[in-house]
Amino acid sequence: MGDATKNFDYAEFSCHCCGKLCSDWKAGEVPQIILSVQKFRDLVGKPVQILSGYRCPKHNAEVEGVRFSQHLVGNAADVRVQGMSPAEMRSIAEKIPEFLHGGIGIYEASDFTHLDVRGYRARWTG
Repeated sequence: MGDATKNFDYAEFSCHCCGKLCSDWKAGEVPQIILSVQKFRDLVGKPVQILSGYRCPKHNAEVEGVRFSQHLVGNAADVRVQGMSPAEMRSIAEKIPEFLHGGIGIYEASDFTHLDVRGYRARWTG
């Protein structure tokens, strides 16, 4: 049981370098990215590993994230599901309105998928 949703803890979405959560997230409200990843998890029916959630500016620079990354504003998560390809994850993510009208990037070489709730459609392969 998670402290944010039934399967996820806030800590899974915190910055890897400093442990902070996005300061834009409102106290007492579960952020849309976490709610949407929970919907994804429900459709997948098995554990979803959060590789990266919120990133502070320092960490985003260290991982060579893009300048206006959705990770910087707490709108993104890079996820992996054991036994599923990034393309398979994309197909499931597109069934969730927040991702259908958000960002989905597939990274076959690294075996993960980027999901975000930016509010407009964006697709890419990394």
